[in-house]
Order: sequence, then C-alpha cells, then structure tokens
Amino acid sequence: MARRPIRQDPQNAEPLTTRPALPICPYAGPAPLEDVSARYVRLLADRRHTAYGVSLWALRVFSTEGSPTPDLAHRAAVSSSDDEGDGVPARNAVDGDPGSRWASGHTDDQWLAVDLGAEHDLHGAVVRWEDAFGRAYRIEARNAEDDAWTTLATETDGDGGTDRLALDGSWRYVRLHGVERATPYGYSVYDLEIR
Repeated sequence: MARRPIRQDPQNAEPLTTRPALPICPYAGPAPLEDVSARYVRLLADRRHTAYGVSLWALRVFSTEGSPTPDLAHRAAVSSSDDEGDGVPARNAVDGDPGSRWASGHTDDQWLAVDLGAEHDLHGAVVRWEDAFGRAYRIEARNAEDDAWTTLATETDGDGGTDRLALDGSWRYVRLHGVERATPYGYSVYDLEIR
C-alpha cells in the first residue's frame, strides 16, 4: 500500500489516505483528499513491487482553491511600532526561521507592517504566536504609504498558537495591528505569512 501523509509539521505526519498496491503503471490516478489543509505532503511506500527501490514518475498535488501562493512576506521589508529589544527585531517575523521571533513593546497598540513591494491579490494570512499572543488584533492593508489602513480581518478572541485568517483584495502594504494583549508582555510573533 502507498500512503500519502499530509502534515502541518515536517516532523509529524498522519496518513490521510491509503491506496492498495497497484500494478506497474506510469499513471496511478488521483487520490482525492477532502477538507485537508497542510504544508507538507509525502508519499510513503509500505512495500516494493520489485527487488529494486520504489520508482516514481511524478507526484503532483492540486488544490481546489487554486494554485498554491508563495509567502509574499518572506524576507520582505518590514517595520514595527516598537521592538522589545535588539534580539527580537521586526525582521524576525518574516525571515523564515521558526525559532526567531519579533517581540513588541509592552502596550496593546503595537503593530508589524510588511511592504510586499507591489500590489498582490491576497488570499490569507498566517500568524504563528509565541506565548505572548494577541487576544484581539486586526490585519490591515493599504496600497500607498499615505493611504488610510483598511481592515481585512479581525480576531476578537485569540487563543495563541497558529491563526489563519482569510484576506481579499489586491494590496501592497499589510499590517498586523494589535488591539489587546493576552499577557502583560508585548506581542510575540514567530512568523507572519501573507499569501
């Protein structure tokens, strides 16, 4: 059998579908997965058909939501209202390192803004919080530095961890704007993805 584990975390995967062993065939056909959201996909062969290894022509993953969108915020220009210290600057939230983080000043009204370099059609944002998360915050956007910010998404009862928010429209500047902290510390963000 061949299983196609799909996972959010590269270290842990649960099989989501199992397909029985197939005869030698250049095209095995699709294995539909419904209501699955994941970052990593892996094909795991439980046994070989021959004495040789497993040979794969191709593995393609399709989404019913359209083509995958790259993280537009990755290594983009970023600014913040305030950084807690030199070791936790704003750029850490978009550097792609899961261990680095941005930490804001210790007040509710703090923000992290990303310049995507040009207008892009946006579909969603992912915020990965450290323990000092936002209980309430907004994702805002604008297309020129002197435009007013437009609210694209609002969270009013955050619980930390990873938040996924739907976005819409074509925007250049995107801002995570804190409204209420969950702890006495500032906001602490491992990663801000804009897709």
